[in-house]
Amino acid sequence: MNKSNSNFDARVRFSLRWKITLPFIFLALILGFGAAYLVNQLLNQTEEIQFLRQLADSGKQTSDGVVRVEEDMLEVVRLIANTEGVAQSIGLQNSEDLRARVLPLVINSALNFAVILDQEAISLLTIRHRLQGGAADYAVLKGETFYREWDFVQQLLNGENDAIGDKWVGLESIVVDDSEASVFLIGGPLRDNQGNVIGAVLVGTYADSLVEQLGLGAGANVGIYDAQTGQLLGSSLEPANADSLTLSDVELSSALMPAGTQTFVRNISVSGSPYTEVLIKFQARQNTLDLGVFGISLLHSQGQDVLLDNVLTVARYGIVALILVVSIGLLISNMITRPLVEIAKASVQVAAGNLDTFVSERSNDEIGVLARSFNRLVAGLRESLPYRDAVVPVLDPQVREDFQEYVADQDITLDGISAEATILAADLSSFTGGVDFSEPEEIVASLNKYYEAMLPTVAQHGGVISKFDGDSMITFFGVLPKRTPAQMSALQGVHAGLELLRLVDQWNTQRAVQGVPALEMWIGITTGVVVAGGIGNKSHLQLGVIGDTVLEARDVQEICRELGAGALLISEKTYSLLENAHDQFKFGRYGRAKLRHSARNVTIYEVKGRRTRLIKRGRRQGVN
Repeated sequence: MNKSNSNFDARVRFSLRWKITLPFIFLALILGFGAAYLVNQLLNQTEEIQFLRQLADSGKQTSDGVVRVEEDMLEVVRLIANTEGVAQSIGLQNSEDLRARVLPLVINSALNFAVILDQEAISLLTIRHRLQGGAADYAVLKGETFYREWDFVQQLLNGENDAIGDKWVGLESIVVDDSEASVFLIGGPLRDNQGNVIGAVLVGTYADSLVEQLGLGAGANVGIYDAQTGQLLGSSLEPANADSLTLSDVELSSALMPAGTQTFVRNISVSGSPYTEVLIKFQARQNTLDLGVFGISLLHSQGQDVLLDNVLTVARYGIVALILVVSIGLLISNMITRPLVEIAKASVQVAAGNLDTFVSERSNDEIGVLARSFNRLVAGLRESLPYRDAVVPVLDPQVREDFQEYVADQDITLDGISAEATILAADLSSFTGGVDFSEPEEIVASLNKYYEAMLPTVAQHGGVISKFDGDSMITFFGVLPKRTPAQMSALQGVHAGLELLRLVDQWNTQRAVQGVPALEMWIGITTGVVVAGGIGNKSHLQLGVIGDTVLEARDVQEICRELGAGALLISEKTYSLLENAHDQFKFGRYGRAKLRHSARNVTIYEVKGRRTRLIKRGRRQGVN
């Protein structure tokens, strides 16, 4: 028996029953005192103060809503700008290709407006939602030239950048379905591979749609007024005569006063109903740009007398509520703790090594699920204990978790499986060759940093590290945590190899600053049939892959040394599986070579680089 299990302390120092009941008691006391305090506050407050507070809160919610709308639109701008093929289509003036790539993005994001402009501010693609149309009813145009008159468009095309970034906003008027409509717009520059601005992308939402969305979030009516004329551009109130709500010069100047000054409030009438409206700035781009004025209004009705006659009445109800809350708390805590105590005692038995423990399953609620899960856990421990540590500690935690779930769900052992997989063999130099072995701590620390960066990179590309051997590594793709087609495993393996070379180059830059010799990495990649399974005995079981494909990967990796630092070679089989993805990579030399283990002559290909990444760079990547 494990010594730690024999010293396990199973005493309950603070019963769960009281942990459940005491919060009920405190909650009842807080509610009682809170109710008395609320009555006192309500007696001293007027309906007008409460109403103005509600208006102020709605104004805050409206401002926060603008930030959320802006963030959502920025996401669409980035999505369009980063969509593969958009930059090339702009360079070719290919509006049809732009439409095929961009229109689905606009429809899915439920935006009203999107434009792709060239360097002359002429639209290559304009997508506008029809004012009275359905959810997917959009008009598609091109060749419009009036965008060059908008100041923020010129800022985009000039590549202007400040502390906030290179994305700019505007509130402009356009003609849609022969009607004038105001649009809240956010745009970003479009750049080629050299970083030069070749156009711009604008996305937007109509003022009427914006005020409707903001009004739902703020719980009030919202209107937008022009910052120059004070005219109403859009409102959720839908007044019969919009001119009747136009802001006067005094109202407009008061609304645009600097932050910290008194908020301007006015009374308006819409369709014969009285409303009180608070005017605040319509600010965007992290509150650095004034686009107009928001009017947040609520129906001003006289409050009804809903106060209690006196505090003693509240106190009597509070005492009754306290008794009920405590009684219900004790009842619920007893119902919960009784089966939990049984499970706790059973868990102590399991911790002590008794795997024949069983708890009764009395209910169908969460506690019943907990009891059934506990029984299943103990049964699983009895049946699959020899295999629980099959995945070696060097694997990515998510891969280890997925594998263990797979073993449990499929009720399998690690006797071995045959699968077509891609094998990556990597070797890192300058650790063991010509190294001063009088400093072993530094060598091990450097290797650990290296593997710390390599492991998440391989895992993010769908790979599993099978073996570390000093400064060499064997990785396989396409077997775990689930099988994938050979074409996909080949693509993942080559992208992972190129990413490993990039990390080594990044590390060498840091080592050069420190005056440390540069590292060299050689990578060989092959694809073929392998056998994967648990290798060893029940006391020390390790997941690994074996077969001629693994040996071939090692042989190809050894041939890399003849090509110099940073070389990556792939077998003919892997190259053929990449047929539909050749345009993602830059290939170099190729030719016949003799493998050391099999003495066969095979064709190998050099991969010099790539034109695109399989996954975006994550925060975990990099060697520090």
